[in-house]
Amino acid sequence: MANFIHRVRDIPGPTGPAGATGGAGATGTTGAIGVTGTTGATGATGATGATGATGATGATGATGATGATGATGTTGATGINGTSNTVKMTVFQSNDFVPGSVIRFDKGTLLYTRSLASSAENAEVIGVVESGALGEFTMVTEGYISNLGGVSGQYPHAGLGLVAGELYFLSEVEAGVMQTGNATGSSSISKPIFFSVGVGSGFVRNYRGLMTSGSGVSGSGSCEGTTYDLCDEVTIVLMSASFN
Repeated sequence: MANFIHRVRDIPGPTGPAGATGGAGATGTTGAIGVTGTTGATGATGATGATGATGATGATGATGATGATGATGTTGATGINGTSNTVKMTVFQSNDFVPGSVIRFDKGTLLYTRSLASSAENAEVIGVVESGALGEFTMVTEGYISNLGGVSGQYPHAGLGLVAGELYFLSEVEAGVMQTGNATGSSSISKPIFFSVGVGSGFVRNYRGLMTSGSGVSGSGSCEGTTYDLCDEVTIVLMSASFN
C-alpha cells in the first residue's frame, strides 16, 4: 500500500501555465570601438563638366605715362617752291646788290658781280637778285619773283615799277640793270632775261644771248671756235612774240 502510494507520487503532474515574461534587463555597457579598416581604392575620375559662361570683361587699366620725345632728325634740303617753280639760292658774299640786279659769276675773282650786255663774257647771267644785305643776298635763277616794284636805278622808269607784259633785256650801259629796249651797240649782246606780269613781279627766264651785229644773227657765218656760243635758231623777235 505504501509502495503504491509511492509510485503514484512519482507520476508527474500536468504542466502548469507559463509564467509572465520578466522585465528586460538593463543594457550592458558599449564595447570598445573596433580598429579602422584600410582605405578603399580611388574610384575612376568622373567626366569633365561643361565650361562655365565667360565672365564679364574687367575695367581698362589706366594709360601709362608718355615716353620721352625722340631726338629731332636733320632738316632736309630746301626744295623748289611748289607753287611757282622758283629756283633760288642764298649766297654769303659782301655786295651792294639791290632787288632786280642782274648778276653773273666772275671766273677771275670767283665772286658774283653785275652783268652787262657789252660783251659775251659780261653778258653771262646767273640770276636776278631778290633781296640783298651787306654780307649776303638771295637770287632767283629761274621762275617767279615779286618784290621788284620801284627799285631806284634798276629800270629806265625807276620809281614807277615794272611795266606788265614787257620783256626785259640786260642793259649794255648800266651793269646789272634790266631795260625794255634791246641792246643796239656794235658787238653788244641781246640778252632777254625777264618777263614782267605786274609793277613789281614777273618771271626770270635766262635765254641764250645773241650778238646784235655780225654773222651770228644773220646766219651767214659760223659760230664754231668762239668762246661763247651765241647762235640760236630763235630770233629776239620770236622770243618777244611768244609772251604776247
